[in-house]
Amino acid sequence: MSRTGRASATNSIYILELGTPGVYSLTDLPPYTVINLTANVPAYSSSTIPGTQQFVLRAVDMPASVNAGPAGIAQFSIGGVLETSGLGGTYISPASYNIDLAIDISY
Repeated sequence: MSRTGRASATNSIYILELGTPGVYSLTDLPPYTVINLTANVPAYSSSTIPGTQQFVLRAVDMPASVNAGPAGIAQFSIGGVLETSGLGGTYISPASYNIDLAIDISY
């Protein structure tokens, strides 16, 4: 899914439920500061169900930088590309798959 909300799938993957891009706000910044953003990918999913395959977040769609406004607030959206192992393993539903994505923020 792109940061604008456009979703697509390839091969034999079907979108069962359309997601939404993540929207994040940074606060208490100096006014009009340029904030640089870098995502640490790949990021791997985790599930508490033994034996299930996992997902990998390999690509992230987000701005390289954002500008804080006069109140010291900057907002940005993130989308990304999930991949499977491609091994034909089991993905259990309903189940929760969580991915923690580290984002480096500098200004």
